[in-house]
Amino acid sequence: SKGVLYQYSHEYSAPWLGSDFSFNKFMLQAQVFHTLARWRNNKSRVTFAGLAALGYVWGPEINFIEMWDLSSQTEAGGILVLGGDRSLRGFREARFMAPTIALVNLEMRTRLYDFDLWKQHFSVGLTPFFDFGSVWDSPRQMGFTDWRGNGGIGARLGWNQSTILRLDYAQ
Repeated sequence: SKGVLYQYSHEYSAPWLGSDFSFNKFMLQAQVFHTLARWRNNKSRVTFAGLAALGYVWGPEINFIEMWDLSSQTEAGGILVLGGDRSLRGFREARFMAPTIALVNLEMRTRLYDFDLWKQHFSVGLTPFFDFGSVWDSPRQMGFTDWRGNGGIGARLGWNQSTILRLDYAQ
């Protein structure tokens, strides 16, 4: 519920390593979490969560599959290119794809209520969010035009400490 994570991941593929392809891919990511309010003896809370990511893939022979994920090294198996439930919610999965990608996710995560049922612990919350991002053919083309964004809201059901069931809605 609080903290900052900075991450740099770099993937390198070359024939001398046994690959059929030759490329580099990096992703730079920053995540911030800050709890703004707590109540009910710290059981309920509102937490701001933000993510900013920048990715780029280049090289003389890039495997097309590598264009489909910003980084396979990130939490929960990677961030797909823009669109879908992990990047631009409300757009079709992988709707926007190019060698250079920027993504920002902003969420206001609320835990409203928690309870025990059948020896299991559950929590219920709502998460308003806003996602925006853009893609370019090269870093030189990056700018503040042609960004796409969506706001929406999500419902969260936490089950014990390791599972979160979620349903997000955005248009």
